[in-house]
Amino acid sequence: MTTKSVVRSIVGLFLLEVLALNLSRSVQGAILGRSQKSANENQRSFHFHNKSGRRVDVLWVNVHKTPNEFVSQNGGEGYPFGGDTSVLSYIGHEFEIREMPSKKTKKCLFEECRKARFTVNDQENQEIVINDSFKVIHKDNRQRAYATANNLFEECQREINDKNMDPMEALEAMSECMETKVNESLAKVEEERTFQSALRQQMTQNLVPYACGDVNFTESREVSNLTWTYRVPTTGERQEHTLNVLHQRPTSEIFKIDNFTTPKFCDAIHIYEEDGKVPMTAMSEGTAQGSMLFQLGIKMYALAREKLWWDEMEFAHMHKQGISLFQVFRDEKGLDLPALKCIGDIATATANAAKGRCRLAGAPPLAAETKLFVVEEGSSQLAQFFLFCDKPKSLGGLHFPQAGVHVAPQAGRLVMAVNRFRDGEMDDFVKEYHLCPNYNTYVHTFVEPRDDKSKQSS
Repeated sequence: MTTKSVVRSIVGLFLLEVLALNLSRSVQGAILGRSQKSANENQRSFHFHNKSGRRVDVLWVNVHKTPNEFVSQNGGEGYPFGGDTSVLSYIGHEFEIREMPSKKTKKCLFEECRKARFTVNDQENQEIVINDSFKVIHKDNRQRAYATANNLFEECQREINDKNMDPMEALEAMSECMETKVNESLAKVEEERTFQSALRQQMTQNLVPYACGDVNFTESREVSNLTWTYRVPTTGERQEHTLNVLHQRPTSEIFKIDNFTTPKFCDAIHIYEEDGKVPMTAMSEGTAQGSMLFQLGIKMYALAREKLWWDEMEFAHMHKQGISLFQVFRDEKGLDLPALKCIGDIATATANAAKGRCRLAGAPPLAAETKLFVVEEGSSQLAQFFLFCDKPKSLGGLHFPQAGVHVAPQAGRLVMAVNRFRDGEMDDFVKEYHLCPNYNTYVHTFVEPRDDKSKQSS
């Protein structure tokens, strides 16, 4: 091997390593548009594709039990050939893919049903494919970056391979070529990301009026469930609540808690409601209702401190910046829509629809007017609580178009939308939301505590 080829090989390996590292960061940053800081740094998701030609099941393996415990990810139904699913998991969690017997023959393709395992790694954007040989193909951002870097390196090698250069000239030419290729590659990635982002935002905006005007619009399903334990300070009572996580990113989160409060606490809120607000001072009125509001506030802030990673968060910080205990948003105009679909023969169904008793199947969707809120860039807002005390006859939901989350109102339900965590960035997923027609919502806003005399409008 000549000196020139040795130098090129060494240079190539070095450049490939550096390039892959930078592309990996660029892919995670530019393509995903998210930082690496997460509410749970060990949490990772993966997307599973079944290309085995057979129905398979995906099971989490609890390796801490002897014998191992296996938990199916969809209740044992499995995934047909061509099926896929997304799973939220953690670094180091092990999963087993099992071939399922045919429903007709009760047998697998071979004498024994095949199995394969994989482990969730520390990379973002993981993709798991089970192929027709029942082998697991595990892809992630790092592997994609190395593949891209290798392709660019080979292109540059071909371009300078036939040129008569000494080692230093070859080094310089390879460096310049790689720099040019990387810049071109990143420019294409950014262009595609910008286009996809603009397209997604436009589509979600166009769909909002129809989502809010559809009485049968499906409420968002949770991506995971967590248990939050709260101990009442005055009595020591232990309360356990299920947090249904509807949206989760390193920079934003949306979840709901059912039965967070009871009607008597809502009655106390109504008593102190004035000019569209419930003031912070209501908690210190010295009345039974004021005491109840204080208990509710204590519970809300206990949850907020934990979810925002801000142990010092207190009522005084919000009150000092002009934040009310609740802002009241009520749709005084309202929109009366039938919640039922028309049934029966065509003549009867049409007659009932004309009288406003029901909606014809396949009828054009209604475009409803919504109340829009947008969190401005640079805002000190951290999060908001949305409390529902009543359930309207129809509609009244909370819609986050960019996150693809729709929450229906239910008495006692609390929704928390985290715009950014402590010392974190704000993304586009939660900064915009709509109150659908017939809304009746109590909102508490959390802003970043500060000691200056500037005020945050409530």
